Amino acid sequence: MSLAAATIQRRDFHAADGLDAALDPRLMAVRLGGGAPCHVLDAKLEPDGTGVVLYRLGAGLVVGIMDADEELRTYPFPLDPHLPGMATAFDADAMSSVLGTVLAGHRARSDRVLRYRAELIRYRPTRRCTLRLELGLADRTRAGPVRRRVLYAKLYHDPAKAAAAYAAQVMVSAAATVEGVSFARTAGFARDMNLVLQEPLSGTPLEPLLGRGDAAAMAAAAVAALHDLDVTGARQRPIEPAVTRMRARADAVAQLDAPLGAAMATVAERLLGMLGRLDDWGATRCLIHGDCKPSQFLLDRSTVAVLDLDHSGTADPASDVGEYLASLRALEARLPSRAGARRHIARARRRFLDAYVARRGGEGLQLRVHWYEAAALLRKGYRAFQRSRRSPLAPALVAAADRRLDALGRAGRRP
Repeated sequence: MSLAAATIQRRDFHAADGLDAALDPRLMAVRLGGGAPCHVLDAKLEPDGTGVVLYRLGAGLVVGIMDADEELRTYPFPLDPHLPGMATAFDADAMSSVLGTVLAGHRARSDRVLRYRAELIRYRPTRRCTLRLELGLADRTRAGPVRRRVLYAKLYHDPAKAAAAYAAQVMVSAAATVEGVSFARTAGFARDMNLVLQEPLSGTPLEPLLGRGDAAAMAAAAVAALHDLDVTGARQRPIEPAVTRMRARADAVAQLDAPLGAAMATVAERLLGMLGRLDDWGATRCLIHGDCKPSQFLLDRSTVAVLDLDHSGTADPASDVGEYLASLRALEARLPSRAGARRHIARARRRFLDAYVARRGGEGLQLRVHWYEAAALLRKGYRAFQRSRRSPLAPALVAAADRRLDALGRAGRRP
């Protein structure tokens, strides 16, 4: 859909409807026009009554944004008021002009964009969008064949986040090459659109390969290699503000779900109470990934590609390992009736940790890893609550975080 063809749809809810109505696909099918089936693909609901919902309406997408007065405004994709560059990204004429300028500024060669196609890869409404771009390029200065080029483009809602993501890619690209590990190389930055361009990476997604011992070892080696990079200028990523925010969010959750809010508060307070122990357990600082989970890795026979450095910065490397383990534990929690699958995931978790420790171990590392795992589980529990206030996953993840701290308390107790 081009910008010229798109119009912003608006639907008003009565206060009695609220978020329950926004999450009812049958009701929303009617309110969005009634001519196509509607499915809720994702939701991010805040305890104060605001929220963002992503719908599939027939073959298209619709973003719903609800304010504190429970008024819902809907926008047909690719319109998103918080990502104004997204409509431009799906306009071939506009993007051909943008890319011609950006690519010319990033490489010595000056190209014209003759063909342009954008494919949606991942979309987080109001926050971020990832696209795969297929380009047909020709040299401006002389005749020649049209060259095909594939790039990935990431749009951000915030100029500072876009600039930080671009800077992180440049920083890692400038670091020493690591044998067997590759990172996405930057291809340009359209600053006015908050759009970062990346070269493609090859490989098979790690997630289907979790049961392979060598896959876990390769991923762990890639994380260790990232942590060993000698870089300067990375932003600081302290953990205390994040846990403090989760403590405040627990109080907000308690207004809607008292048992869950109380459980979240307990875990957050335990994490804050143990925060000073991290230094006792040998905490260090280095470049971290910041969003380390299986979906961030591509594997081939000899190389691991590491995706998405958006959240990278300087922090304790144990945070990446804890985040990865928490992602697997969350996957395990979604399979309560499949004992075989859960054992499979538990084995993958142990293999990753063992492989990382073997490459980059240290005194107190595993104690710190488990603290960060509990912190990540708490955050994932809150995110599950945001997606669905009736989901059993949220209390399951918060309970898993509490159990992890129980085990950590026993293991880390001073003699």
